[in-house]
Amino acid sequence: MNRSPIRKPMAIGRFLERFATSEHADIPHKVRALTILENQILSLLPPEFATHCRVAGVRGDRLLLVADTPAWAARLRFQSTQLVRHLVEHPERAGIVTVRTVQVRIIPPVNEVKPTPRRTRLSAENAQLLEQTARGIQDPRLAQALTRLARRSR
Repeated sequence: MNRSPIRKPMAIGRFLERFATSEHADIPHKVRALTILENQILSLLPPEFATHCRVAGVRGDRLLLVADTPAWAARLRFQSTQLVRHLVEHPERAGIVTVRTVQVRIIPPVNEVKPTPRRTRLSAENAQLLEQTARGIQDPRLAQALTRLARRSR
């Protein structure tokens, strides 16, 4: 069995010193830059986009945007040509990033509550009607399915 070594607690100051010299030290700078870029992008779009669209990142000269539904993604794609044109004409709006293309992806919100399926009960009268209907149907598979459904309600 391969067990990972147990790590000892480390003082926060020492941890921050190690982080500052690690390969991840530029993460706060990247986060700030993306936040600024996102604010700039959202300021170029109509206000209703702000709650449905986010900047996911930049890869090379491609701006990655995410929308929460296919409908908002389509609207964002329609805006992307104007967005790129504006960023090319005003490179200061994009900061240090040179944007030539926009890619849009759909990522639904994580905290979305999905409705639980409701189980409805079939009344005795409806179950009887299903059985009567099943007796009058020529298709044996359909008749059998209706009979099973009627019996489930009991």
